Amino acid sequence: MLRNKAIKLLTDLISIPSLSGMEYEVSEYIYEYLSSMGLNPVKHEVYKGGYNVVVELGRGEESILIESHMDVVPAWDMDVAF
Repeated sequence: MLRNKAIKLLTDLISIPSLSGMEYEVSEYIYEYLSSMGLNPVKHEVYKGGYNVVVELGRGEESILIESHMDVVPAWDMDVAF
């Protein structure tokens, strides 16, 4: 069950066009996804139409930060991927 949910989430995310500077749709998807889980995400506008999505889970003496990016580089612009 968890595996299927993870596959669905990843499939949804990679199906959303999110070239650098055009991440609005994917940030909205992530915001709505986190909200549907009962969390309270917050959007921080970092440039016009570009948002970071942040969610905080509890508070304590120690913290952990999990960070990622939402944009992609167009594959057709790359001679070699890595």
